[in-house]
Amino acid sequence: MLRERLSHFGRITRWGWFVIYEVVWVALYTNIDIIVSEYGSQSQQALWHRLTHPHWGWKSWIIGALVIVILFLVDGSYRNHRELQRQIEKLRDDLQLVGGPILHVGYIRGNYLAVENAGGGALRILLF
Repeated sequence: MLRERLSHFGRITRWGWFVIYEVVWVALYTNIDIIVSEYGSQSQQALWHRLTHPHWGWKSWIIGALVIVILFLVDGSYRNHRELQRQIEKLRDDLQLVGGPILHVGYIRGNYLAVENAGGGALRILLF
């Protein structure tokens, strides 16, 4: 159960892209900071320091970080939901090729469940 939750968390956060963004951002910021610190005039260095070192309180930084994390989680959850919907639609199409109208397709505890009209008022439940 914990493994499933960690797997889901990994799917919705997309850590790979986050790491790439972080590496690119740090590389760009570090290089620009070195260039301005070594070769910039005093006025350019003062402007750079004022733009890159805002004097906000720690609460502002925490709120900003939380907003960014929540946005990443919501976006990742939306992407995960859309992927599951695509898989369910594909399954529904595959099941209709087998025969019989499909009444419902769902995802329960790691398995796909389909309810099919077997005729004569009977329902057939397919679990795979």
